[in-house]
Amino acid sequence: MKIYAEKDIETDSVEILLNHQELETLASYLNKFEDEVKQLKLRNKDKENLGFTHLHFKDCGLVGKNSHADIVFYVNLSE
Repeated sequence: MKIYAEKDIETDSVEILLNHQELETLASYLNKFEDEVKQLKLRNKDKENLGFTHLHFKDCGLVGKNSHADIVFYVNLSE
C-alpha cells in the first residue's frame, strides 16, 4: 500500500475523520468494490497488465453533504 497526501508526494500515514454514516457507507462501497475487482480479475485471468481501477469516496454519495473532501482508492489489477 502506498499513501499520497498530495499529488506525487508519498507519505507514511494519513488521518481520516468520518462520522458513523460515512463509515457505514464507505465500508459498504468498499465491499462492493472488492467484489467488482474479483469479478474483473476472474474475467481477465488470462490477460497481463490489467492496469488500475479506482473508487472515489465522492461516488459513494456523501461528498457535499458533510464535506467536500474526497478519498480515492486505487487497486493494481496486475498484482
